[in-house]
Amino acid sequence: MKRAIVVGASSGIGLEVARLLRQKGWTVGVAARRVERLAEFEVAAQIDVNDAEAGHRLVELAEMLGGMDLYFHASGIGHQNRELQEDIELQTVETNGLGFTRMVGAAYRYMAGHGGGHIAVISSIAGTKGLGPAPAYSATKALQNTYIQSLEQLANAQGLNIRFTDIRPGFVATDLLGDDPYPMLLDKTDVARDIVSSIEKRRHVRVIDWRWRIVTWLWRRIPRFVWRRLSLTLAVLLSLTAGAKDYVITDFGAVSDTTVLSTEAIQRAVDRCSEGGGGRVVVPAGMYKIGTLVLRSHVNLYLEQGATLYGSTRLEDYRPMKTDYVSLRTQTATVQLIYADRVEDVTISGYGTIDGRGRAFKKQTWNDEGITRPHLLRFVQSRDIRIEDVTLRNSGCWMQHYLACDRLQIRGIKVINRNNYNNDALDLDGCHDVVVTGMIADSDDDAITLKSTSPRLCENIRISDCVVSSHCNGVKLGTETNGGFRNISISGIVIKPSSDQSTQFFGAPSKIGTSAISLEIVDGGTMENVSLSDFTVEGTESPIFIRLANRGRGYKLRGGDGTLSGTGNDDTISELIPIDHVGTMRGLHLSRISVRNAGPVGCSITGLPGHPVEDVTLTDITIHHKGGITQADLPKIDEALKDEKEREYPEATMWGNLPAKGFYVRHARHVSFQNVGVATDNPDARSAFVRVDAE
Repeated sequence: MKRAIVVGASSGIGLEVARLLRQKGWTVGVAARRVERLAEFEVAAQIDVNDAEAGHRLVELAEMLGGMDLYFHASGIGHQNRELQEDIELQTVETNGLGFTRMVGAAYRYMAGHGGGHIAVISSIAGTKGLGPAPAYSATKALQNTYIQSLEQLANAQGLNIRFTDIRPGFVATDLLGDDPYPMLLDKTDVARDIVSSIEKRRHVRVIDWRWRIVTWLWRRIPRFVWRRLSLTLAVLLSLTAGAKDYVITDFGAVSDTTVLSTEAIQRAVDRCSEGGGGRVVVPAGMYKIGTLVLRSHVNLYLEQGATLYGSTRLEDYRPMKTDYVSLRTQTATVQLIYADRVEDVTISGYGTIDGRGRAFKKQTWNDEGITRPHLLRFVQSRDIRIEDVTLRNSGCWMQHYLACDRLQIRGIKVINRNNYNNDALDLDGCHDVVVTGMIADSDDDAITLKSTSPRLCENIRISDCVVSSHCNGVKLGTETNGGFRNISISGIVIKPSSDQSTQFFGAPSKIGTSAISLEIVDGGTMENVSLSDFTVEGTESPIFIRLANRGRGYKLRGGDGTLSGTGNDDTISELIPIDHVGTMRGLHLSRISVRNAGPVGCSITGLPGHPVEDVTLTDITIHHKGGITQADLPKIDEALKDEKEREYPEATMWGNLPAKGFYVRHARHVSFQNVGVATDNPDARSAFVRVDAE
C-alpha cells in the first residue's frame, strides 16, 4: 500500500490532491494549521509549518500512517504587496521560506533513514523572475525552486533513493489569492489532476499549464533592463503575443454539421498555424466531418471536450498519400484520416473524440488495409510526437500506426476499435524511444502491437499501466518482424474480454481472446532484452506464446504497382522478395503474471531445429484454466505437433491443444521457470511442463 502525507491539505490545491490520491488507492495522511476541513480523512494532524516542532510532528504522523512514500507540500501564503507592508513580507518569508525548509528537510531526513521516497512540492511560476506586485512571494518561490534542485543533487551524491517533483503552477483561483487581480487564473481541480499525474510520472519539474510554460520560457529571455519597466499583466500579454497562438477551426470556415465537409477549412488552420511558428489548432465543441487531414510541424491539434471529428464515409474524400520510406505497406499510396510524414513537435490532445466511422468501408480483399479501408492516424518518420487524453474510435483498419518515428509519447488515451477487420488498437512499427502509459483500449484485433515492416527495429520502448481487451492478442510483438525488437519494457497491463461481444471479425470463437502475450520472430528479425511484468489476465485461449519460425516474408516488392495479393493468414504474397534466413530470440524475461479463466490450450515456447529460442526466464506466474484434456486426447495432440509449421502464420492456437497444460517447450535453450504454477477447473491428463529438444 502506497502512503502519502499532504501538508497544507486545508488549502484548495492540497485538499484536491489528497482526495485524488485517496481515489487512486493511496493511504493518505493529512496535516494543516486549520484542521476543521480535514474531518473526511482518517489520519490527520494539526501542523503549523512555522512551529519549531513541526518537523517532529511530521515524523509522528508518518509513524501513525505506517510510513511515508510520498511527501506533498502544499503549505504556503501569497499576497500582492505593492505597498511593501513589512508584516506581509516577513510572514511570507517565514511560511514560504523557513516553514518550507523545515518541513521538506524533515521529510528528506525521514526518507533517508527509511529507504527513500518521493518529495513533491508546490512552488510557483513566480520564482522564474522577480514579480514587482509580490516581492516576497516571488523571492520565496525562487528559494523553493533552488532548494529542491539542491536536495536532488544532494540525494544523488549520497546515493539515496529520493525523487523530487517541483510543481510550478501559474496563478490558481484559490482562497490564497483572494480578490487580488492576477492574469490567466487556473482552476484548482484541473491543477490537482495535473499534479497527481506529474507525481505518477515522476517528473522533475512541471509548469502548469501550457500557457504558463510559454510565458515562463519567454520571461527568462527578457533582458533585465526591459523587465524592470514591465507591469506583470503586460509581461504576460507580451509573452503570449510572442508565443504560440490558437487557430480556431470555425474561424477558417469549419462547420459543426456532419452533412458538410470541413476538411479544407481545418487544413487551412493547420497550415496557417505551422507557417506562423506553431500553436494550437482548436476544435471547439461540435461535430465536424472531414476527409484526410495532413498535420504539419509544431502543431497541436486540440479537441475541446464535446468536440468530435467524424471521418467521411466516402472513400473519395480521402487523399492517397505516398511516403519515400520503404516498408511493407508504403510502396503504394495509402489512405488515412489524419496523416503526417517527416514532421516534428506535433501533438494531438484534449478531451474530444476522433471517430473514423470505419464500418462504412467493407473489406474487399486481403491486405487492403489503408487501400480501401482508411487508417485513423498514421505518422511516418516523424519526431517528438505526443498523443494525449483524446478518444479514438472506429477506424477502417488499424487505429494508429506509427512508422519509423522517434520520441513518441502516448498518454491517457481511450481507444475503441471493433467495427471492422484488422481493428488493432495501437501499432508501433520500427519506432525508437517511445513511452505509452494509461491507455484504455477495446479492439477486435490485437490491442498493443509492436512490429517491424522494414529492417528498422522497435527499440527503447516503455509501455505501462494500460487496460486492454481484444478478441486476438492483448500484447503482441509481431507478426511482421523484418527488423525486430530490442530493449522493450512492458508492465502493469490488465487484459480482459470486452464487455461488448455484439460483433467479432477475428479471434477465437470463445471470444475470450487468443493470447495475452505473443512474442514472435518469423521474418528474419532479432528479439533481445524484452521484459514483461505485472500482467493481470482474464481469459485468452493460450495466455503465453513465444515463437521463432521461418515464415520469411520480406518487405520489398519485386516490382509492379505496389499492391499485395494473398488469401489471408497463409501469407501467399508472391510480390515480395523473401527473407533467406531465420531470425533470433534471446533475453526474454516474463514475471509476475496472473491468468484466470483461460482456455485449455496451454502455453508454448517453440523454435526450430538448429534455431532455438534462447535465454528465457519465467518467474512468479500463475495460470488457471478450464483443463479437461483426457488421456484419450493425447495421441491426437502429439500427432499435430509432428508438423513444425515452420512457414505458417504464427498463432498461439496454431497446433490446437498442446501436450502440456502449462508450458510446452521445444527447440529452446536456457529456459528457466521459477515459481510457475498451473491449476485447472477440470481434471487434465497432461503434465504441467513438456520439453522437446530443450534445456
